[in-house]
Amino acid sequence: MKVFLAILMCLQLGTCSGLLVPDIAFLAYDVITLGIDFIDRLTSGDDLGKVQESIDNLQNSVNELHGKLDYTTQIVEHLIHLMNQQPYKISLSQHVEKIKSCKTDLENVLQKPTSTAARENFRKCYDIIGNVRAIGGYLSGHAIVGLPPFFELYRHKDGYYRGPAIKTMFQYLYTYFIDGCTVVVAAERLAFCRSSTLYKEECLKTVADINSYIRNFYRKCITQSCYWFHSQATELFNRPEVVDVSSANNVLENNFPWFQFLVIQSSASDSTVDNDGTFHVNSKTFAVQKTYHIFWTDSFVRFVKNSTDGNKQFINVTISHGDYVGSSYGMNLSKQSDLAQKQISFVGYSSDHNMDTCQYPQGSGGPPPAPSNGEFPKTSIFVFVASIAFLFI
Repeated sequence: MKVFLAILMCLQLGTCSGLLVPDIAFLAYDVITLGIDFIDRLTSGDDLGKVQESIDNLQNSVNELHGKLDYTTQIVEHLIHLMNQQPYKISLSQHVEKIKSCKTDLENVLQKPTSTAARENFRKCYDIIGNVRAIGGYLSGHAIVGLPPFFELYRHKDGYYRGPAIKTMFQYLYTYFIDGCTVVVAAERLAFCRSSTLYKEECLKTVADINSYIRNFYRKCITQSCYWFHSQATELFNRPEVVDVSSANNVLENNFPWFQFLVIQSSASDSTVDNDGTFHVNSKTFAVQKTYHIFWTDSFVRFVKNSTDGNKQFINVTISHGDYVGSSYGMNLSKQSDLAQKQISFVGYSSDHNMDTCQYPQGSGGPPPAPSNGEFPKTSIFVFVASIAFLFI
C-alpha cells in the first residue's frame, strides 16, 4: 500500500522532479567525455591519485545526471506492462539487461581500477553498442518496423499526449542510454589501447539527435495542449493534494513536461504580478483554493541568471512584498528583493525564442477542450493509476 501511495503522489503531484531536456544533454556530454578521460588516465600510467580523481569526476557527473533523470521503477514497470506493442516490450527488456550487466562491470573497474580481471571482464562490453544504439534510436524518433515511434505510443486516439507517461519513459530510456554510452566509450577506449573514439562520436551525435527530436515532438505536444491548458490547470489546482505553491508547480511540471513554469502565490486574487521583460512568457492567474499566478514557456528555452552579450532578452516578473506568499519554479531565475521599491523580482536572461505560439485561452477550430467533470482526457495518469492500485494494495 505504501508503494502505491508513493507512486500515486509522484504521478499526481510530479514529485519526480522537473525535466529540462537541454540541461540533460549538457550533462550527457560531460559524462561521455569523462568516461574517456578515466580510461586514458587508467591506461597511461598516471598515479593512482589522478586516476581516483577521474573516477570521482565521472561518478559525480553520473550521479548528477541520474538525479535529474530520477524515476519510480514501479511506474516504469507498469507502463511497460500496459504497453500494447509487444515488440517494444521485448526489445526494451533485452537492451536494458545487456546495459545493466555491463554497467556492473564498469562499476567493478571503478572500484578496483588496478584489477586485471576487472579490466578484462569490462573490455568485452564495447560490443553492446547495438543495444545502446537501439535505445538512442527510440529516444530520437526511430521506430521498430511497422510500429509508430516510441513516444507516439502515449498519444490517445483523441490526440492528447500523456505528459506523465512521456516524462517517465523518457527518464527511463535516457538513463540506460547514457549508462550504455558511458560503458561503450570507455570499453572501446580500453579494448583498442586509446586509439579509437568512434563510439564517443556516435553517442555525442545521438545526444544531439535526441535533443532535436524531442524539441520537435514537444512542439506537437504544445500545439495539442493549447486549447485545454487553462481548464486542466484549474482542475489540477483544485485537487486536495495541491496544498502550496511547490505542489502547484510540481503538478504542472509533471503533466506538461514540454513547459517550464514560474508559479507565484499571492495573498489576494487582485494582486498585481507583471512581466516587464522583453522575453514574452505566457501568464495566467488562477484563483482556486489559493491564488496562483503562473508564467510559462516551452522547456527548451534556456535561462541564465546573469546577463551576457549573447543573452539579449530577459524576463522580469515582479510582485509587491505585501502581496507575496511564496514561489516555486523550474526556470533558471534569480530571485531579487528590492526593499526600497518594496517588491520581489524574478529575473532571467536568454538568447532563445519561445516556440509556444499558442493563443490562450481556447481558440476556435481546434480539438475539443478537456472535460471539466473532474477527470482528465484519457491521456491522464488516472487511466492507469487504478490498475497500479491492484498491483500494490
